Amino acid sequence: MRFGTRLREERVRRHLSQEALAEVLSLSARTIRRWEQGQAFPQASVRPHLCRFLGLRLEELFEEQEIQAKSLPLWCIPSPRNPFFTGREETLTVLHTFLVTHQETALTRVYALQGLGGVGKTQIALEYAYRFAQEYRAVLWIGAEDAEHLVLSLLRLAETLQLPERDDKDQQRVITAVHNWLMTHDQWLLICDNVEDLDILDRFLPSIRHGSVLLTTRLQALGTRARSIPLLPMEQEEGELFLLRRARVLEAEATSEHVHLFAVRELSQYAAAAELVTVMGGLPLALDQAGAYLEATQCGLSAYVELFRTQRAALLQHRGEGAQDHPSPVSTTFALAITAAADRHLAVRDLLRVCALLQPDAIPEELFRQGSAHLGAALGPVCRDLLEWNQMIAIACSYSLLSRQAETQTFSIHRLMQAVLLDAMDEDERYE
Repeated sequence: MRFGTRLREERVRRHLSQEALAEVLSLSARTIRRWEQGQAFPQASVRPHLCRFLGLRLEELFEEQEIQAKSLPLWCIPSPRNPFFTGREETLTVLHTFLVTHQETALTRVYALQGLGGVGKTQIALEYAYRFAQEYRAVLWIGAEDAEHLVLSLLRLAETLQLPERDDKDQQRVITAVHNWLMTHDQWLLICDNVEDLDILDRFLPSIRHGSVLLTTRLQALGTRARSIPLLPMEQEEGELFLLRRARVLEAEATSEHVHLFAVRELSQYAAAAELVTVMGGLPLALDQAGAYLEATQCGLSAYVELFRTQRAALLQHRGEGAQDHPSPVSTTFALAITAAADRHLAVRDLLRVCALLQPDAIPEELFRQGSAHLGAALGPVCRDLLEWNQMIAIACSYSLLSRQAETQTFSIHRLMQAVLLDAMDEDERYE
């Protein structure tokens, strides 16, 4: 008897719901459901706990062939699975098609989840790792925001891979050993999270490798290094479901149908949730931040909307407790990206400040060229020089601060980016 069927029988025999079993194992009910449907298989670390709770021996619940076929011998993922992960099914399907298909090719093609900070890149990569782990011999993760994080991650991989060189005091020898492993093994997935500098990645990873590589990055210009999979904020319905689940207004396993029932039952609360998704532009980090606040304070959706109208800056700076996967709040995430872009071109900050005063979508480029005389000493001259203008826009877009529509000669900015910029300006700066 296969594991999923046996688990369901044992659970029902003990009059346990999927939610109750999930709570005992510190998992989500969705995970239990996927086990029972044969869509997933427990990791090795979970199996003894599950068997002890059910009062069964390991061999009674798991067939030996099943364990051998579905065990994951090598696993280096730093974060637990997000029980509130919502939607993004199309993106996950595309990733699965690309990454698994290309395991069979001679050399790896690299794919990148690309988009604005807080749009959910890391969470999608994490969900992909957990959902499709059984299709790889190893699932590995490195933090790639800078050289220091890369080196530490590679040293950690040497431990996971149990390489003989893992205790060598010469870090370069350890890194070389990881290189060699990647070059001589196949059917692995390597996730490089938060890539800020592609050149650093090139320095620390071997050019020849046989596996699947997934990057997460704000960078748009990836050249020939990776195929980009752009991420947009959540659609309205998806955002509503995520917010209501994260705030624990609905169960973590709730579906769109539950949202519709909630809208009928609690019309004013549903309207507040819908308004929040709109004003936050569907940005997952902002919705998660709001949901965490709602869960902690139990203030209610309508009260939060009113608070957001009067205390927006403070709320966008409040990440909440226990945010390990993305500890920085929305305002900090955006401010760091703005500073990084402004370090590369001084006029970027002024450009963004002007955009914060306009409607967020379809901002005409001609507006800046015609009004260049009124845009200050840094931005004005740039608006009159087409080459310099293109360079500045390219830098802003490279950090996903703006999105350019070349055919209409317009660009757009996320409404929460506008909010952060406006909240950072005093009245004199807005007037100028």
